[in-house]
Amino acid sequence: MLRSRRLGSNRFSLIASNSTVGGSFKDEIPTSGETYNSDPETEPNGLAYSKVEEPDAFPRGNIFYVGSKNEPIQRIITLKSALIILKRDGAYRLSGNSPSTFILTKLDPAVNFEAPNAAVLLNDAVYCLSTQGILKVNENGTLVVSYPIEDRVRRIPLYKGYEEHSFAVANEDNRRLIVFTQDNSGDRGAKIGWVYNSLTKDWTTWKKGVSCGVSL
Repeated sequence: MLRSRRLGSNRFSLIASNSTVGGSFKDEIPTSGETYNSDPETEPNGLAYSKVEEPDAFPRGNIFYVGSKNEPIQRIITLKSALIILKRDGAYRLSGNSPSTFILTKLDPAVNFEAPNAAVLLNDAVYCLSTQGILKVNENGTLVVSYPIEDRVRRIPLYKGYEEHSFAVANEDNRRLIVFTQDNSGDRGAKIGWVYNSLTKDWTTWKKGVSCGVSL
């Protein structure tokens, strides 16, 4: 078996230096072409965990497969006692204190999360922009919090490039969540911020063009 030892290496092909060498194998190796291509071991829905007290090593068996293999994990956010995993095919929770007690649970199969930067931690819950609106996700399940602005927010996933342009920031001190998105279908960047107070449940908006944000 031949393997590349560098992460992110390009695909490679195996050829023989001459026909004599190539013919020495049960399946003859050609001297040119791409008959024997490398096969990347990618697990887009795989969540790997390391050996106990060995964070740089994990056996092949230490992998949880989260949802459909055709849908990659978009975002993982840590709560106090669980991981929230967001994908296009649902929201999931991984709980437990050790490998022997890890439990993977599907919280809500209806969640369709496509914008990796549009999820943020606030008050031990994940707030994220999905095709269902802006959701609150915690260990108990999901809740749509954008009902008062649903007629506008539900349009955003229809805008071209929304997965790339949308992002969220939060501030624990003032209990504020801000989800920045396009305002109209023709926007090629975030032009509006949807501002939510997790204590009063009130919504307001900020009209400004931004490309990044930080919580202070």
